[in-house]
Amino acid sequence: PTSLIAFKQQENDDWKAEWGTLTTSIKQDIHQSLLEEQGGLCCYCESRATAQNSHIEHLHPRSRPPASLQIEYSNLLASCQREQQPREPLHCGSLKGGWYDATVMVSPLDPACEQRFKFTAAGEIHPRQASDNTSVETIRRLGLNIDKLQALRKKAIEAALVGLEDLTSPSNIDELIEGFKQRDASGCFTEFCSAITDVLSTLS
Repeated sequence: PTSLIAFKQQENDDWKAEWGTLTTSIKQDIHQSLLEEQGGLCCYCESRATAQNSHIEHLHPRSRPPASLQIEYSNLLASCQREQQPREPLHCGSLKGGWYDATVMVSPLDPACEQRFKFTAAGEIHPRQASDNTSVETIRRLGLNIDKLQALRKKAIEAALVGLEDLTSPSNIDELIEGFKQRDASGCFTEFCSAITDVLSTLS
């Protein structure tokens, strides 16, 4: 966002821009920009993310040096679960907290990150390769296979499969898959689109 760029340009020998000195309006600009880039999805689980239910996530935790990454835009993401509901299990950025290990975490910034995982019609997520310990650790650290997320994925997959019996040819299924990879008129992706397209791909 231009407001973040302008803020960082004010740095001098006596003052360094840090997260704690960002104004609320700049943080709002960052948050909105991230949501637009991510198509309104959580960076980790792909549930619907809005300005009201998500927060700005630091991939490399801001509790760990270097301080420069606190306001490095490429280190920022929008993650769901801004506030935890009563008895709701933590997941995604809220569960990740201050953990980060680039050697054992599949980064959501990797353009091919979704290819490291496979999904079932029941909403489960698993490593695509059983020997992929990085994917195993990512699922565990982010709580991506908790009952709550499995249920939400299953519901989204079932909704996508409604009327599928009318799609008698693989080419029609492939067309449906491509449709789920696109943004809608408001610039948003379908919730859990990676899970939906992965399950559909097994039918084509």
